[in-house]
Amino acid sequence: MTEPAAVALHAVRCGGGTGIGESVAIFGAGPIGVMAAQWARALGASQIILFDIIPEKLALAHDLGFEHVFDSRMEDPLSVLNHLTGKRGVDLAIEAAGCPPTTLQALAAAARGGRVVLLGNPSGDVTLPMELISQVMRREVRICGTWNSEYSHTGNRNDWSDVLEALASHRIHLSKLVTHRIALNAGAGAFSMMRDRTEFFSKVLITPDQTN
Repeated sequence: MTEPAAVALHAVRCGGGTGIGESVAIFGAGPIGVMAAQWARALGASQIILFDIIPEKLALAHDLGFEHVFDSRMEDPLSVLNHLTGKRGVDLAIEAAGCPPTTLQALAAAARGGRVVLLGNPSGDVTLPMELISQVMRREVRICGTWNSEYSHTGNRNDWSDVLEALASHRIHLSKLVTHRIALNAGAGAFSMMRDRTEFFSKVLITPDQTN
């Protein structure tokens, strides 16, 4: 779990981190999205808002202490954000689903001088409406891509060491994100389950222990 948590931390850092009292919207409440939300909280964000279309993911985020979780099929994200931020927008918007609609929503969510991080692997082409581009320009929104994480053994910034330190001090919590622990000899079935989505899963861990 250290690697995905490092990816999430790196994404938040690519967006300039979060200052004390800032607001953050995360579009996509999968494991990386929820980890990014935990980092935003640990770094001082006061308002964290998550969106997804899978109720089980939202329930898991709520179970980890996030109050503002919304089903994008039931409530329009931008209307929700306008209500929660007084139409100001958020300081940091993280696109963590890789879907064209959530990319547009993240760009529209940023406040004046806000930041948008593109974290989710894209599932298709994104067409930007002229009005949205104009809004992004006028609000001087900064857009940042993020990829993987940073590791250093020479004393430079090291996302992995920071994750381990945060886990040891209980600043972030990852165990609830593990929904399956599968023995190695049952791995093929686990991959089929994930491919076919026959049941809900968040993080699936495969262990060499044949007796699991």
